Amino acid sequence: MKVLVTLLTWNRRKILKRILNSLLKRNDELDILAWDNGSTDKTCDLLKSMDIETINSPSNIGVFAATSKLWMEAHRRGYDFVINLQDDFPCINTIPINDMIQYLNENQDVGFILLNNKTTESYGEDDIEAFD
Repeated sequence: MKVLVTLLTWNRRKILKRILNSLLKRNDELDILAWDNGSTDKTCDLLKSMDIETINSPSNIGVFAATSKLWMEAHRRGYDFVINLQDDFPCINTIPINDMIQYLNENQDVGFILLNNKTTESYGEDDIEAFD
C-alpha cells in the first residue's frame, strides 16, 4: 500500500517545525508532500531545511483548491491513500501515521480517520506561542 502524507501550509513557520518533528518522530520513511500556499514568513525555507518536498504556489489559492491539487498529485503518482494534514493545529502528541496505515490495511472498509479534534481544550494561544 502506497501512502502519501500531504500537508497544506500558509504562513505557519512558527508551529510547522513542531508539527513536522511530531510527524517524523514516531513514523518511519514517510512520503510527505507539502503545498505552500504563498507564504511570506519563510515557511518554504523551513520545509527545504527539513528536506520536505514542497509545491510552492505563488499565491494563496485557498484550502480546497490546494488540497484538491495535492490529492490529484497523489493520484498521478500512484498512491493508494492520502493522509491529509493541516498546519493549523499543534501536535501535542506524536502522529501515529504508521499505526493508521496498519489499521487501514487491516480494515479495508474504513475510508476516513479523524486525527485531531480541534477544540480550545486541545490547545490555546499560549501553546502556539510556546512553539517558537
